[in-house]
Amino acid sequence: MAVFGIAGSLFPEATAADIKVTKSYLTGYGKMKRAVEYFEENAPNSLKAQSDFERFKRITKKIERAIGLICDDEIRRIMTFRFLKENTRAATVIMFNIITDRTVDRKINEGIAIVADCLLLWEELY
Repeated sequence: MAVFGIAGSLFPEATAADIKVTKSYLTGYGKMKRAVEYFEENAPNSLKAQSDFERFKRITKKIERAIGLICDDEIRRIMTFRFLKENTRAATVIMFNIITDRTVDRKINEGIAIVADCLLLWEELY
């Protein structure tokens, strides 16, 4: 982790590999969230299931928190609509038709990078 004044940044910056992992977490968010809801109603019946439940619960909460912390309101709304509400890219472009599809893609990529930075800071990415 970089220290302010020494490397110029107080917060760690996600690498391309970190962003790739974060994107897979975001695309799998819906499945993880449903698994958490299922395990909350039906206790896990094995050690592996319990471990998965705890990991999915931790990751989904951190993803929700990271998206909620995005300062740019438009990026936060796009990320919420696209990933937390599990909409497709096409539906996201249609929903945010005020801006072009390429701008929506850029904002999604910015949001993924912000979420990756947060997950890295919170030591969720190794």
